[in-house]
Amino acid sequence: MAKLLTRGISQSGSFWWNDCWLVEEYRRLEQKIPVEFYLDVGTQEIRENVRHREDVVQVVSQIEGVRRFRDALLARGHAVRYNEFDGGHDYAGWNRTLVDALKWAVPLQPAE
Repeated sequence: MAKLLTRGISQSGSFWWNDCWLVEEYRRLEQKIPVEFYLDVGTQEIRENVRHREDVVQVVSQIEGVRRFRDALLARGHAVRYNEFDGGHDYAGWNRTLVDALKWAVPLQPAE
């Protein structure tokens, strides 16, 4: 019987949101969630202290937020496929990595 895996894809995820709230909450979970993760982010996503709205300030860069989430996942023993692509926070970069992310998430051969 093939093992059923739950896999999640995040392209340039906004893990910086609310002072990296999700990263910190994930670190505090008592049990590991049975999910494998694909994370990617552009090497040019380096802007800090960005005001998106009056009440939303992105203190850390996009790349730093994704790296923090990756590190939190790895510390909890999760399988993480991590990719930094040459690009910014835009469709061009995500388009280049989406095929690999989907092949990873939905493999043609079932996992053993």
